[in-house]
Amino acid sequence: MDFMNSKQQLKYKELVRRMEKVPMLSSGSLHLMNIASDSDVDIDQLVAEIEKNQAVVFKILSIANSAYFNPHGSQILDVKAAVIKIGLNLVGGMVVSILLTGSFSGSKSKLFESKTHWLEAVMVASLVAELSRINKIENADFLYTAGLLHNLGFLLLVELMPEEMDLVLAHGKPYEKGFEYEVNVLVGVNSFQSLAWLLRKWDVPRPFIEVIGHLESSEYDGHYLESVGHLNTARQLARHILLDREELAESLAPYELLLTKTKKKFSKLVKLANSMSN
Repeated sequence: MDFMNSKQQLKYKELVRRMEKVPMLSSGSLHLMNIASDSDVDIDQLVAEIEKNQAVVFKILSIANSAYFNPHGSQILDVKAAVIKIGLNLVGGMVVSILLTGSFSGSKSKLFESKTHWLEAVMVASLVAELSRINKIENADFLYTAGLLHNLGFLLLVELMPEEMDLVLAHGKPYEKGFEYEVNVLVGVNSFQSLAWLLRKWDVPRPFIEVIGHLESSEYDGHYLESVGHLNTARQLARHILLDREELAESLAPYELLLTKTKKKFSKLVKLANSMSN
């Protein structure tokens, strides 16, 4: 903490104090999260575990019946049908996201927009999934889940430090460049570092902690450097779309077709984000 000024140190200490009070995940939630994170999980096993958690059942049914996955409106009423409709690979990431975000609502903030938060999450997840397919990356399911979770840290900060985060939100959107710097100025850490701290407390698998915790780190050269790079590329592409930019940065030129494809399904991603935020 030597690099922080006295005001940052006070805010950081207060943030840590409040994070220490965040409840632990239940053993049942941890078990379900581990099952959902297993790329080789059997569908019947996953369904059986989901059915033990009422909150997850409600959310998965809601997502499966959303306009994104169910545009024709034929009602889905059981968990297995919902898992099949969403897709086994995608639903695993969604279950993990539901379990980890369930503790936070964002309602303490005057400026936080839940639908915008989820739109960024699903867009980054969708983009990193496409990048994984294009580059034939083996850990595609993990990256999709990490994409859904990557901005959970800001939701955490909104929950714990709402007044401070409203000051940042008054000057920009969470996906804008430089936003995390402003967060750091106020509380001494960025939202990704805050989330890594909480994920460590919750005993979430280490790859999520490493990748998300280093998204704003230019000095990271660890084992998950490639995954950090793919997720950051997806974040940059999402920023380009969300800010509705016409001019394409040189670094994003190789992804012009992917951007065009994602823009075409923008309305569908909005519908998915709305179902996740409800």
